[in-house]
Amino acid sequence: MTSPEGGFYSSQDADSEGEEGAYFVWDAKEIEAIIGEGENGLFCRYYGIAAAGNFRGKNILHVQVPAEDFCRLNNITWEQFREIIQRKRKLLLEAREKRVRPNRDEKILTSWNALMLGSFAEAANALDRPDYREAAVRNAEFLFSRLVQEGRLLRSFKDGRARFLAYVEDYAYLTDALISLYEATFDPRWILQAQDLAVTMVEKFWDPSEKGFFYTSHDHESLIHRPKEFQDNAIPSGNSAAALALLRLGKMTGDDRWPEYANAVMENVAGLLARHPSAFAHMLCALEFYLGQPKEIAIIGDPSDTRTTELLQEVFHIYLPNKVVACGTGDEPSLLRGKSQVNGHATAYVCHNFTCSTPVTSPRDLADMLRGADDSLRLE
Repeated sequence: MTSPEGGFYSSQDADSEGEEGAYFVWDAKEIEAIIGEGENGLFCRYYGIAAAGNFRGKNILHVQVPAEDFCRLNNITWEQFREIIQRKRKLLLEAREKRVRPNRDEKILTSWNALMLGSFAEAANALDRPDYREAAVRNAEFLFSRLVQEGRLLRSFKDGRARFLAYVEDYAYLTDALISLYEATFDPRWILQAQDLAVTMVEKFWDPSEKGFFYTSHDHESLIHRPKEFQDNAIPSGNSAAALALLRLGKMTGDDRWPEYANAVMENVAGLLARHPSAFAHMLCALEFYLGQPKEIAIIGDPSDTRTTELLQEVFHIYLPNKVVACGTGDEPSLLRGKSQVNGHATAYVCHNFTCSTPVTSPRDLADMLRGADDSLRLE
């Protein structure tokens, strides 16, 4: 689902040759014929393959037990296990490539790509996955090289051509994703790009009289009715995504104008939030961020240094949804300004409204500061 340039395609059909899942599911006897009998039992146990199947008489390969536990339970070394699994998977992949592939919608939508970008960036930190970080950076570079023209964000890309002015959700999702990408890379360019997008979003979509962001820009083609979307559905509304993104951007940069727009959006739907909370899931996340005294965490040190990395791991291995994180030795973003290392060591500051606690250099001290005595917040 990833294009050669790093964009994410829109969708892939579930069926091929008129049968749902035909490209992806397996018959137990078919697997045995492909990979042979010798190590078939171990492979099938690991991937939950049964003669009766687990999906309409066929099998969807899925891992039921972590690999380390599986090795221990089956009295096999990790090296042996990995060699067997990789060899058998290669055989299955070669066999699957001979099947008819499902059709794929190769439109690349800015909004959906931004959601993927933010997810990869956050997962890179939580799971210590450099490959996820690389995918996020590659996607961001693709979006800015292909879907920004003459300073304007565009909506979709296909067959080498970007088209249509972007909607507010495109700007809001991408602004939020770039903040997450900064937190995964600590490259200041992503915060600068996020600020540029936020400026354009306010200039082109903000309704100064009744507050909130219009779905289309001021210079979009004329419509009979120009709506503003607040209600969240399968994906967040443009206004709820903008509210959370601008709150995060304000905490990262210290620019008070961003939370003012977010507050106006939330005040606009305050009554609806109280009466119909399930219709405003993402807006409630923005409200929680605003009311929950989010932590502003600044790590002063080289992000590639081991001591800095140890502090960052404590931050990202604790479940703290309401936070922003800056790291580096310079002055951008502004959350880093005026802070220095203690005795030349990587140093962490935990702040609220830019008022900071006593700096610490120990990962353990930082973890205690972040989560108090509640070890349940830690992601093991």
